[in-house]
Amino acid sequence: MIEFIESDRAWLFPQHRFTHAVLLENPEQRGKKTLPPDLLRIYFAGAEISLLGWRLEQVSAAIATGRLVRVHAENLLGNLILDEPWVSDIGVEADQTPL
Repeated sequence: MIEFIESDRAWLFPQHRFTHAVLLENPEQRGKKTLPPDLLRIYFAGAEISLLGWRLEQVSAAIATGRLVRVHAENLLGNLILDEPWVSDIGVEADQTPL
C-alpha cells in the first residue's frame, strides 16, 4: 500500500493499482519563489493524486522503483530538510467504488 496523508485524512492505495506518474512544472508558480515549483500527478486505477512541492523527482523515482510507501503533506517550512523532497499539498480525486 501507498499512503497519502493530508491534515484531515489519509488515503491508502494498493501498489498494484499504480498505472503511471507525470512530473510537471507547477503552472501556478510562474516565477513566484514562495510557491512550490513541482507538480507530480500519480495515477492509480480509479484515482488521481496530485502532489505539489519541491524536489518531487525523488518521489517519482521512489514510485518507479516500488520504494514509496508514505507521502505526508507538510505546509510548514520548519520541517524542511535540505536536498530531500518536500510535499506541501496533496490532492486526491478518487471514484468511490470499492477496490
